[in-house]
Amino acid sequence: MRIKFLGTRGGIIAHSTLHKRHSITLVSAGRTRILLDCSADWLNHLDEIKPKPQAIFITHGHPDHIGGLANGCPWPVFASTETWKIINDFPIPPAQRFVCEHRKKIKFGSLTIEPFEVEHSLRAPAMGYRISSQEKTIFYVSDLVKIHNEKQALSNIDLYIGDGAIITRTMLVRHKDHHLVGHSPIETQLAWCKKYKVPRAIFTHCGSEITKHQTTNAINPDTKKILDTIKLLGKKYGVRLEIAIDRKTITLSE
Repeated sequence: MRIKFLGTRGGIIAHSTLHKRHSITLVSAGRTRILLDCSADWLNHLDEIKPKPQAIFITHGHPDHIGGLANGCPWPVFASTETWKIINDFPIPPAQRFVCEHRKKIKFGSLTIEPFEVEHSLRAPAMGYRISSQEKTIFYVSDLVKIHNEKQALSNIDLYIGDGAIITRTMLVRHKDHHLVGHSPIETQLAWCKKYKVPRAIFTHCGSEITKHQTTNAINPDTKKILDTIKLLGKKYGVRLEIAIDRKTITLSE
């Protein structure tokens, strides 16, 4: 299985040479290729995505995850009912529209994709995806507070790809109906990885704490502080921890 990070920036203004485009990820296994989300960075540039995906799976309906589809799409699009309500006016033909349901597995080529509902936004309910090839399994979620059916989502996976919006501080809001919205910090997600013995984690959808410091320039004191914090968190939770950068490709050996 191969994971190519085409964009790693969250829905923020801050950016760097390593985090220029918003989150969009290509997952491949054998001849099967799926895209996870499609930000506005790619509007009218879908033909530039290489290698060419065969389908797109959308996590939720915020602009930095769906904007690239506003003028249509040449591939099948998989999304939740709630997300389809948000993008209903996009010129995507009915034959290319597919609905994702919580815990209902989708077989696509050599990949099996299992959607999991996650808490993130009331206006744009989100999903994460447990994606399995013949030998390897990953869980991908770009924005979240918590995962529904957490144990089933994270048990026996080889890699967790999570929400890098914040590192240790809290970015949560509790509504009157007790729903939490926002983003869980990297540290909280690492605690989940430790709990379910996930050996490796990569964080994308990076927030300003990371994007404004992680550049190709010489390391300054602020940058060093951020990178040291991230490194220590990985050691604390016993997880091999990395921060995704644009155009980076990793391979999980079968």
